[in-house]
Amino acid sequence: MSRLDRYGRLIGWLVVLGALAGVLGTAIITGLEAVGVPPARASPIAIAVAVSVALSVADVYTPLGRGPRTEGIQEKAPAALAVDFVLAGAVAAAASALLSLGGALVWSPLGNELLVLLVGTGAGYGAFMLRNREFYLRERPEPEA
Repeated sequence: MSRLDRYGRLIGWLVVLGALAGVLGTAIITGLEAVGVPPARASPIAIAVAVSVALSVADVYTPLGRGPRTEGIQEKAPAALAVDFVLAGAVAAAASALLSLGGALVWSPLGNELLVLLVGTGAGYGAFMLRNREFYLRERPEPEA
């Protein structure tokens, strides 16, 4: 495969992942606002969920996250992968909602919204990695000379 083909595929995957995150984030914001969550609180929660799921999908299906350690993840059953993706989103939602909606404002030099986003994304993607630790904890293969 030529370098141009690889860049084309990479750009294609970035577009697909961006669309996935955009649609998922918009749906979550809409749902949260429908139950009375203010937009300033709903947005970082939704973004954390969308990014966590997009990162998890990238590790399974795209060359963006897949490497020698994670090649076997895509061989898992589709139902098991779906559970992994949903769980990543649920953990991201729970962690970010606890910070955002918990009532107590957490002071951060980064700003509360960014803190909520970072903690939620880290927790969600971390949950995905934890569920698939047998792939992430593999020894890195030695490069061929």
